[in-house]
Amino acid sequence: MQRLTLGDFELTAVSDGDYFLDGGAYFGVVPKVLWERKVKVDEKNRVLTGLNSVVVRNDELTILIETGVGNKLPEKMRKIHGMPAKLLDNLAASGIAPEDIDIVINSHLHFDHAGWNTVTKNGKPVPTFPNAVYYSQKEEWVHAHENQRDGVSYFSDNYDPLVENGQMKLLEGDGEICPFETQRPEALHCVAELLGRDFARQIPPIQACGDKRFLHHVLRWVACHRLTQTADDFLKIGRHGWQPSKGRRRSQN
Repeated sequence: MQRLTLGDFELTAVSDGDYFLDGGAYFGVVPKVLWERKVKVDEKNRVLTGLNSVVVRNDELTILIETGVGNKLPEKMRKIHGMPAKLLDNLAASGIAPEDIDIVINSHLHFDHAGWNTVTKNGKPVPTFPNAVYYSQKEEWVHAHENQRDGVSYFSDNYDPLVENGQMKLLEGDGEICPFETQRPEALHCVAELLGRDFARQIPPIQACGDKRFLHHVLRWVACHRLTQTADDFLKIGRHGWQPSKGRRRSQN
């Protein structure tokens, strides 16, 4: 578990554990002869990858970015990917109860980013974080219902009950979630950018990365979305690294 303090903000990296993804899907166009030097596959050509989430806290709010795989995967998916289901335990180890979460941000709605949005009680999905407002992009929610080629990665129980009861807000493009947080869409996979309000302290913007299609974490370089054009220096937090990871990006003239 990693903690980082920036000004008035405390960032805690928490994990839902490790799970398996197909090596070819994970690294995409990168030839296997390159990535297998660093990453070994099992007999099914799967690589073990991380499920990293970020908690951002200040005196006013507690925000959870991404909710991992959760504990509701069908048996077939469990055999393929595994289901570590460690997020709530790791939150508890950090002194955070589900009731403490004020805001949940899903960069997108794939099962490995939104799984703990809900839990099953009495046969029905209910919010895991009962006091939280959830945020994602409307375009992503629409896409989740279009039965596209990545349709196997969507499970409506992770988000539809929250939309129906009004607990999940669907943003259309850029949108302010709270005074120091914005969400930007990027090819259906958005990033959450946490912007320190006290710029006099020179707090760098923080970018919690979702997935970039067909590229998650190449040879331990963080795979991210479009870079913020207005920032010369910002911290990036990786999502699917083998352990919670962060890096600094600076522009060069």
